[in-house]
Amino acid sequence: MKLEGLNTLITGASQGLGKAIAAHFLQEGANTILCARSPDTLAQTRDLLLPKLMSGEIRLKDAERIVGEVT
Repeated sequence: MKLEGLNTLITGASQGLGKAIAAHFLQEGANTILCARSPDTLAQTRDLLLPKLMSGEIRLKDAERIVGEVT
């Protein structure tokens, strides 16, 4: 399956199934955003998947407020 140019968001991307899915989507050409609870573990995954991954960091300090604003 080719995912070239599709935008994807992978949660739990720092390990296990989420990490495997992220690697596959990147290999297939998807623009992929990785999310995880552990910044340190996510950074390790980012380093492993580079150079296919563009990186940045977003910290959600008040997730309930943000979800309330979006819904």
